[in-house]
Parts: sequence; C-alpha cells; structure tokens
Amino acid sequence: DVHRIAGALVTPGKARPWRGMAVAAALCLAIGLAGGWIGRGYRVAAAAGQATLVDEAVAAHGLYSREVLHPVEVRADQHDHLAAWLSKRLDRPLVLPDLRPLGFDLVGGRLLPVQGRPAAQLMYEDTAGQRVTFLIVAASGGQETALQYGEEGGVRSLVWTEEAIRCVLVGDLPRDRLRAIATLAYEQLG
Repeated sequence: DVHRIAGALVTPGKARPWRGMAVAAALCLAIGLAGGWIGRGYRVAAAAGQATLVDEAVAAHGLYSREVLHPVEVRADQHDHLAAWLSKRLDRPLVLPDLRPLGFDLVGGRLLPVQGRPAAQLMYEDTAGQRVTFLIVAASGGQETALQYGEEGGVRSLVWTEEAIRCVLVGDLPRDRLRAIATLAYEQLG
C-alpha cells in the first residue's frame, strides 16, 4: 500500500533537515556556475566582435587606401550628399569630421557591409599622400569607451564607442599622430 511505503520513506524522528539544505545549496551553486559560464560566453563574444570589427577595418583600409582611381564611392566634393546617405544607411546622424587642422583632407567615403550591418568608411589624405580611414558602425546603447590602441603589421588602429556609434581609425602613422586625429574626430563625432 502507498501509505505504508511513504511512511517507511519518511519516518518521524529520522528526518534530516540538513539534507534538504545541502541539496538547496548544491542547486544554487550549480545555477551560479552555469550563469557565470554563460556570462563568460557573452563577454568573450563581445570582445571577439570588437576584434572582428578592427580586423575588418584594417582589411578595408588595406584594400581601399591603395586605390588611385576609385578609393571611395562618393567623393568629398559631394560632402552633404555623402553625410546624408551614410547617416540614412547607419540610421544615425553622422558628422564627417574636419581634419584639416591636422593636415588631412576628406577624400570621400563608401558604404561597406561589416558583421552583417552597414558601415561607413571615410577616407582622409595628407599632402604627402598618407591616408587614414574611419570605419563607423551603429552602436545600440553602447557604453562609451576610451580609445583602445592596436597594431598589426605596421598598421595602427584606435577604436572607441560612443552612445550611437563604434568607430575604428586605421592608418600607418606614428601612434601620437594617429591619436591626435582620433581625438579631433572624437570631439566632432560625439
């Protein structure tokens, strides 16, 4: 009979309340470990996403900064059209930074697919023919970050996030000159 079996399993006086607490503690520990592991995956994915963005910015810079006839889709003489077009595609108002105080003129820009989303690439050139590019993608509710420096194969990059955009500046300039460009652009883009 069911009552006799149940009574045999739980007999008064032999109950051990510490067993229930131990099971509860083990369950909480398992949930905590699982949550930590899942959270770790999100942090790794976010860091990988930034690395991928920088990699794509460096690759696009390498491809288009060497072009002589077609370095950009829309040239600087169509400044207003370029700003409006890229703003619409990024679904964010986009300012084209004025880098003339640092000796760089806007060459123009293009639209690129990056991580499955539209990205703006802006290209600037100094009188010596050195070019820098900005790769700009929309950021949804992104935390602002400080400038983060990277270097690979002589090509340097600075990446940062503002409220509405994530930006990567790429060029083969000395670090301090690249930082000055990034700082001026940051002030205008924000």
